[in-house]
Amino acid sequence: MIKFTKRSRRAFSLVEILFAVIIIGVLTAVAVPSLFNNKGKADDSNAKQTLRAAYTLISTSLDDSGALQATDAASLVTFLATVDKNLTFAPANAVNTGNVRTIGVGVATDVVTLAAIGGKTNTGKNCFGIVYDITGATATKFVRIDSASPCTSALVSGATGAQSITGDFPLK
Repeated sequence: MIKFTKRSRRAFSLVEILFAVIIIGVLTAVAVPSLFNNKGKADDSNAKQTLRAAYTLISTSLDDSGALQATDAASLVTFLATVDKNLTFAPANAVNTGNVRTIGVGVATDVVTLAAIGGKTNTGKNCFGIVYDITGATATKFVRIDSASPCTSALVSGATGAQSITGDFPLK
């Protein structure tokens, strides 16, 4: 026959409970900041991909002579909106409202400037942009600006120094 014995139940001590709470607190303190950082990186990546799509759209929609089919930002925005319904364009200002990312467009003498807002930074938001000379007289310039001011095509076209990278368009 099986004999059942009474076991004494012992509760957790205060020290054990405090130790468990401290471990959970340390793990939370390590994990939470990295989650917020990943959101900003995802927003930056989204802005770059959106700009890449707009850049490709513009470079493939030049007319036979290699010129823009529009001479000002408003007419280029209208043209781009009819060509690609998935992207949203606006003259000059890049705007983020919810899940809609609007690309700011500027045009000045065969130079198209595109701007898109990325993730938050300590001082504001990342403003990404492309300055694309369709004649090829100057190299295409990719720009990232950490700015509290509005992300506009004018802000992107005026970027200099460390803010701009000339050469191949980086997506990473």
